[in-house]
Amino acid sequence: MPKHVAVWDVSIVLRYLESQHPNDSLSLKELSQKLIVLLALTSLHRGSELHALNLNYMSIFNDRIEFVINKLLKHSKAGIPNKTSIFYRFTPNPNLCPMSCIQDYLRVTQPLRNSSSGALFLSFVEPHRPVTKQSLTRWVKVLLVKAGIEGFSAHSTRGAASSKAFSKGISLQDILVKGNWSNKSTFEKFYNRSSISPTQRFQNAILNPL
Repeated sequence: MPKHVAVWDVSIVLRYLESQHPNDSLSLKELSQKLIVLLALTSLHRGSELHALNLNYMSIFNDRIEFVINKLLKHSKAGIPNKTSIFYRFTPNPNLCPMSCIQDYLRVTQPLRNSSSGALFLSFVEPHRPVTKQSLTRWVKVLLVKAGIEGFSAHSTRGAASSKAFSKGISLQDILVKGNWSNKSTFEKFYNRSSISPTQRFQNAILNPL
């Protein structure tokens, strides 16, 4: 049975994230938490996928940043490469732009990077080593509570974001591809609690206001 019978309102969290600006005024802790939640919402990534984002497999373009996840994950399928993670520039609201937030985070953390691991996320306490997956999921939960969302796991971002996308008209097929679900019954049973894309349209549906 699904762990949660309802999902939280993504707009509540987005309003909190929007209030956290400009990025260069945030502490490393605040910026880290903002970034992980933005990426979780706009990618539908699991904690293991977010943890696997690596600068050694990152490409920056004018309108997007791409990460190739170059490791075997629990849900990976034999013989099928992991999908490229793409985060687009979001011009309607720069305070919610995943691409800008990544770039700001990279600028702040560049002086702290002294290893060859290439891990995107570093601890915000010295000696600023790459963090564990458990730390990333804890950051998500901490920010959700700050935004007023309590009692949900970090994994709940998948259900909240996919349900909002579905309610905004994103096709079920696009959501299944984006969330790496094999069939619609899994999505509908465990994630789609909306009663009321592998493309840029998916991200825009999440970040645009109601």
